Amino acid sequence: MSLGTGIRARSNLCLEAIAHHGEQGFEPALRIEDGVCFSDGVHVSCIDRVVIKKNVLMGSHIYISDYNHGLYRGQKHSLPSEPPAHRELGGGGPVLIGENVWIADNVIVVGPVTIGDGAIIGANSVVRRDVEPATMVAGIPAKIIKRFDPTTRSWERP
Repeated sequence: MSLGTGIRARSNLCLEAIAHHGEQGFEPALRIEDGVCFSDGVHVSCIDRVVIKKNVLMGSHIYISDYNHGLYRGQKHSLPSEPPAHRELGGGGPVLIGENVWIADNVIVVGPVTIGDGAIIGANSVVRRDVEPATMVAGIPAKIIKRFDPTTRSWERP
């Protein structure tokens, strides 16, 4: 786990770099750069790689993870008869959150996902796909609402 300088956090911040789960072993890399601000109840969980770049602002009750609790595609699947807490971790991928991103309240981000510099994630959104830089997304699943146009210096509907 790597933490930059000037990080601010309210109550109930949970940062997890999980090295072992059952018989599984991981080498997690959780990196939070300078000037990141966390509001209440943010949970970041990592078995592979989560990077939060400089000056990201996070609202309250956000969950960010690079894995799923159980395997639900590919060759090996978790069984409904398995207790969820005993299911293998995996099936996700790295999460990269660019500089100057604003993530509003109650957002869920599960990798593999890259959120580009200057993006805005609307409240109550679920992000499962990449978000381009200077793009505003919202919804379940998150979809493009607006893009910043540098020539007009305004947020425009696509």
